[in-house]
Amino acid sequence: MGRGRQNMPSWQEFNRLEAAQRNYIRLGDTRRTGKGIFANQDIPKFTRIICEVPTIDLRKKYLSTANVKVAFESLPANRKSAVMDLHFDFSDSENATPLSLIFDQNAMDTDRGRVLCTTVARINHSCLPNAMGNMNWLTHCYTVQVLHDIVEGEEITINYIDVELPKEQRDARLKAIWNFECRCLLCDQHFSARFLQMSNMRRAWLQQFRDTISRFDPGPPPVTREQARQQSLNESQHNSDIHQFIQTAEHEGLPGSLAFACWKAAESALRLNNRDLALKWASETQDILMKTIGIDTAEFNQVILWKIHNQLPSKQPIYFPQLESEREAQERMRIFQPRRGTFRDLQ
Repeated sequence: MGRGRQNMPSWQEFNRLEAAQRNYIRLGDTRRTGKGIFANQDIPKFTRIICEVPTIDLRKKYLSTANVKVAFESLPANRKSAVMDLHFDFSDSENATPLSLIFDQNAMDTDRGRVLCTTVARINHSCLPNAMGNMNWLTHCYTVQVLHDIVEGEEITINYIDVELPKEQRDARLKAIWNFECRCLLCDQHFSARFLQMSNMRRAWLQQFRDTISRFDPGPPPVTREQARQQSLNESQHNSDIHQFIQTAEHEGLPGSLAFACWKAAESALRLNNRDLALKWASETQDILMKTIGIDTAEFNQVILWKIHNQLPSKQPIYFPQLESEREAQERMRIFQPRRGTFRDLQ
């Protein structure tokens, strides 16, 4: 997907691409987990292969078995069948129903709650995923983009959880939420014991660095020379942590983690009044976002607006969702179509 406005696809092109996406994947059998999603053809890296409106979308305060049932009952018959066809493991809980178990074991966590997408739900988890899933609230659809070139017949995998966690924490979270044990190449002893030990250590470092980087407080503008010197030292350590994070994430093959670090590096460079470096890191953030989740996202817009606010050059247009009446939104959701929008140049 191009970067300049002249290369941005129109919505007619988006519709054509979405129709083509149906040819990218197929449902098939796996050796480890029963069913999975496979490439139906060779797929170039960074291609968006799925754009799916959630069949059930529940916000955090509405997450309950009763509300899952209410949402399910409002679906058309074909959508109900697609939901009930999803896999689930039986539970000893007296209150569990097939529907509640399907939702609990197939829905994806988002920052606003949980969503159930009947195609995405069939993609298996991996701690070394070859694709990245993202709930795009601007278009109200869950998207999946591949992270490297995919060959025909290769299984598509995404991460269900924060894969920066060490193995023990990943196992515990997967068991608690989805009730399964990961059998991906990283977790199934496919590599040497030494490799697995080092991978576990690197992911523990990633978790530690992310926490340290996120909590960094640059403080108020310095008044004295000593305060300026101390702030410079703090920023230097902050940048060292960021670079360590980037190197470790690249070593682990986790491109989805890089946008966070590049964004923090851009903010730090601007605080140090190095505008050229800030622009470089901000553009790198956009490049990663474009390749992993797309240009029609709030995250991509945020970087553009940050550039404009700080008077840094930005060639990319910003994505605006289309204004909808309540009737239009209900009709779109009834036929499960993504919310539309346009790209506009603000500069």
